[in-house]
Amino acid sequence: MRRFGSLVPVVAAVAILGSGFAACTSRALGPGEARLTVTSGRVEVAATGEDWRSAHTDERLHRDDRVRVLSGLSEVHFSSDRTVELRNGSELQVLSHPEVLRGDVLASAKATPLTVSAGNAEAHVHDGAAHVSRALGVTVASYLGDLTVTSAGRDLTVPALRQAGVPGPGLVPAAPSPLDYQPDNPWDRRYLGDAIDLGDELQARAEGFTAQLAPDEGHTAGFYRELLPSLDKEPAFTQAQLDPNLSPGDTLVGAAIAVEGKDGDFSDRWQSVFGFHAQGARWGLVALDQHVSRAPLLAQVDDALGRHSVGATVAAPAPQGGTPLSPLATTPTTPAPAPLTPTGGGPAGNGSGASGGTRRGAPPTTAPSNPLLPLLPGNPSPSPTTTVPPSNPVGGLLQGVGNVVGGLLGGLLGGGR
Repeated sequence: MRRFGSLVPVVAAVAILGSGFAACTSRALGPGEARLTVTSGRVEVAATGEDWRSAHTDERLHRDDRVRVLSGLSEVHFSSDRTVELRNGSELQVLSHPEVLRGDVLASAKATPLTVSAGNAEAHVHDGAAHVSRALGVTVASYLGDLTVTSAGRDLTVPALRQAGVPGPGLVPAAPSPLDYQPDNPWDRRYLGDAIDLGDELQARAEGFTAQLAPDEGHTAGFYRELLPSLDKEPAFTQAQLDPNLSPGDTLVGAAIAVEGKDGDFSDRWQSVFGFHAQGARWGLVALDQHVSRAPLLAQVDDALGRHSVGATVAAPAPQGGTPLSPLATTPTTPAPAPLTPTGGGPAGNGSGASGGTRRGAPPTTAPSNPLLPLLPGNPSPSPTTTVPPSNPVGGLLQGVGNVVGGLLGGLLGGGR
């Protein structure tokens, strides 16, 4: 009896632990159940047939419960690490396949797929994250991984960075389109923030480069080989690959992405880059789709812009009147005077022995005699020491005329005496 009695506390302890384990197990989420996390703002919950009430974080949700977000963000966690995130204006009903009743949700799944219903369509998230929006129609966009959208027996695979809209039952598009992100959307910013910023920088460079070119520039393969030397190593890069309707700036950015890409061969990358952009994808999204890093890509583009700036020729500014300056129209420069000859003769002298050096080959310092002046009455013979006439031709002319008039007057007055 004493030995049996000693077993009673042990059995009791095992029973308590067992009940605790059962209680913990009962807390595991079952089919159609979820757990709410209020990240920020105000969230309300309504059970079937009941009014809305304020919800709190870590609240257990049951099948058919509805959750709506009045402000901020909240998360509804399902089993197997699957989550549906709601934002302001979103409303969700808890089901085995949760249904979006209104607004936008972010659905994410890892090992176990998650199916989200939204009116006339369903989004099957296999291993990634998707933005599901319900308004007049349904739009499903994939941030990570592939997803499948289904409606009225028709389905479409939507790869990452693409989206598909279903305006009505069965109206599934033939192919997805590029993801149309919004910079102020918190989920777009979370998953695509770097691509959004990179796209803005690349677009600014593309537009600035195009504006610098003349209309006939930027349309040959050789032009881009000079800017991107890596293209010389690609035999597949030919004139036929250039789109004549694409601006030179966009061609340069797309070529840089194709050069920096590592997936597939060059021809495949070129077709993928420019094909995705032609569908409406912005350059940051194209770079992300090609798994191209931001820093090397911007360096590639900036180096190309620098090569063009160095090689560009700048026209000489035209003077007022619009006529370009001709090399022959420049102002003549005064020739440098001949060096002075040393005095005293000698090897470097002129042998004259006169004091004071004279310029070798310089014009004479005496003015040439004017043949007209001696013919005028009263004009004295020019002195051999007459000074050099002024360099101003107008002043010299006036001085000569004055001399002539003076001589005439002198002769007349002298004759009168």
